[in-house]
Amino acid sequence: MRDDGQQIAVRPRRQRRRVFEVGLLIGVVAVLFYRTAFRHNPDSTAGMPPAELAFVDAAMQSRADWIAAPNDLAKSGMPARRAAALCQALPGLTAVGWHGSIGRIDPDNFPDFNGKQTAHVIIQLTSHVSVSTPAAPLLNNPSTMVEAGSPIYAAAATLAQGRDVIFSGKFFPDSAGCLQENSITEDGAMSDPQFKIQLTALAAK
Repeated sequence: MRDDGQQIAVRPRRQRRRVFEVGLLIGVVAVLFYRTAFRHNPDSTAGMPPAELAFVDAAMQSRADWIAAPNDLAKSGMPARRAAALCQALPGLTAVGWHGSIGRIDPDNFPDFNGKQTAHVIIQLTSHVSVSTPAAPLLNNPSTMVEAGSPIYAAAATLAQGRDVIFSGKFFPDSAGCLQENSITEDGAMSDPQFKIQLTALAAK
């Protein structure tokens, strides 16, 4: 039989264990809530408007064909076919109320020609298709940039990586590929395309 001293010593240990278990449970719930409420499934097309769905389908089908191609000869006509598919899916080169998640938001190293700080915003539509704002302030028209003092810049400053967003914008035309794309290599352009866009609206979903 334990004396009173032993019983008193056991109680704090049990209490500490209960506090630890409750804290652990709260932590797990918090993580699950964060993932559910603030993380975007990059391959989910739920809620996308029809134009965005058509755009994503064209880009992803072209990606699949590119990866499955047996050689460079088979790949040779694919960029042109994707350009035609993208132009058909998005004849106005305009995104209105599209859904995505924040890939990255970084301040640019130099101010633009207006002397204002700018930000580079990347939005993931799927894990392999993204859009991004211009990233070279000295080479682009300031009106196409995400400038400090603008509503989009203010919104971008509040968005964490992975946050679900709704956005609108105008894609940059490209005579060779329908839309301007930022990849250095043709393989990158086809397998993980990042299309250049001028954002006109941006908000957390």
